[in-house]
Amino acid sequence: MNKYYDALSDIDCLFVNCVPHDIFALNYPKLYRFKSTLLEIIDRAEPTKVTVKFKGWFQDSEDSRDKMGRCPVCGITMHEDDNFCSKCGQALDWISE
Repeated sequence: MNKYYDALSDIDCLFVNCVPHDIFALNYPKLYRFKSTLLEIIDRAEPTKVTVKFKGWFQDSEDSRDKMGRCPVCGITMHEDDNFCSKCGQALDWISE
């Protein structure tokens, strides 16, 4: 993920050094919101480990080999085939048992 943070840092540097100070000062709140949004997207792209809670679609189903777990960000139940949370978009990294 360092390349994303490097690109964000380059954008910061570009705005601070290349945009006239009065224009930068007027647009700072908007730039800050854009930066916050980009940081959130970067953080969501980094896979977060999912702790497998149970196997099968139901907690007491032992005959199915499907792993189920909860998204560490929003808590929605996810299937092991899901690489991203369908609710919040967080990248998921499944922990093997």
